[in-house]
Amino acid sequence: MDKQDKTYKLSYNEESSEVFISGDLSLNNANSIKNDLVKLYKKGKPVSIIISDIIVIDLGFIQLIRSFLFSMLEDGVKSSVKFNLSDEMSTLFKRSGLKTEY
Repeated sequence: MDKQDKTYKLSYNEESSEVFISGDLSLNNANSIKNDLVKLYKKGKPVSIIISDIIVIDLGFIQLIRSFLFSMLEDGVKSSVKFNLSDEMSTLFKRSGLKTEY
């Protein structure tokens, strides 16, 4: 599931259950990203989401990812999220009280 024509990229490695998300993670892409996450949710398999190479990110994206993770956990599907952040973004997360792993 690669999205090359958009300003973000979401790819899923079926063998390792890893999901990689990068690029423009703003509200501009929230609906498309949500649709991709719903497809993963419907598979009902554990996933490890790795978010890196972020160009833009906003709170709406973080809420979307957390909602996905909580929905998976409610269904008994253990999943995780890890943000690989630049030093600048890491500082912003810390100052905002956001975690980089869930």
